[in-house]
Amino acid sequence: LALASVLSLQPEILIVDEPTTGQDPRMAKEIFEILKRLNEAGTTILIITHHIELAATYARRAVVLREGEIVFDGPVRTLLMKAELMKDSALEMPETTRLASLMSSHGIPSWLVTVDELDQPIGSVVGNRS
Repeated sequence: LALASVLSLQPEILIVDEPTTGQDPRMAKEIFEILKRLNEAGTTILIITHHIELAATYARRAVVLREGEIVFDGPVRTLLMKAELMKDSALEMPETTRLASLMSSHGIPSWLVTVDELDQPIGSVVGNRS
């Protein structure tokens, strides 16, 4: 309801703080889909979240703050390749990215986020073993 109320004002910039708190995974994805559509329609969206998997799936840019200082500002996929920075910033690597990283010695890119992204590379590795 709060999101609908704000959207009725058609803001140029929308800042949402932990929009998925208390939501089940299906609703969290729906919220991010709404934010994606708003962004595609021209609204600038700033999302404050610890839900890295959704952020990595939907956002193009990440800014990580630690003790009031910017410690990273760049593409989300680049952030995912910085495991130590993520750990030091209390950010958890998405499970899929962790799996991709473990399989990087088999040619799988370590920055993959979604199951769909992992499907083809893992299939290639498994298919080569027959």
